[in-house]
Amino acid sequence: MTARAAAALVEMATDRTRRWWEEFRHSLPRTFLDLSEPEFHATAMQTVKVTGIPGIMRTEARARAVFGYHPPPLPSNDLLEARVAHRVRRRTVLDRARRYRTRCAKVEGTSLGATASRDVTHRSAKDL
Repeated sequence: MTARAAAALVEMATDRTRRWWEEFRHSLPRTFLDLSEPEFHATAMQTVKVTGIPGIMRTEARARAVFGYHPPPLPSNDLLEARVAHRVRRRTVLDRARRYRTRCAKVEGTSLGATASRDVTHRSAKDL
């Protein structure tokens, strides 16, 4: 690990500023939130995922389809809405003014599953 990377991790670990993802602390599993903070502080992202479109890159429609499809069903519509809202907020790091490098390797067919309608799948692929 470089000194720069270590310093960035120390800064992230000691920063006690409440950020946007804290509003989801009581409604989403910790595993959802564990990604938000490092994504927020990151200046680059490199990912390879062959099981589907990375969560941060999913459109709202795709996120809704995925969360609504996988069993067991969510116990309430509020929980579905919280998961979708959190996913949409994660995407904002891709649109911010400061440069955010992204590298993705996509294996065709792996992200086009039975979780969404044909229309949502096509719009999601176009968005990538």
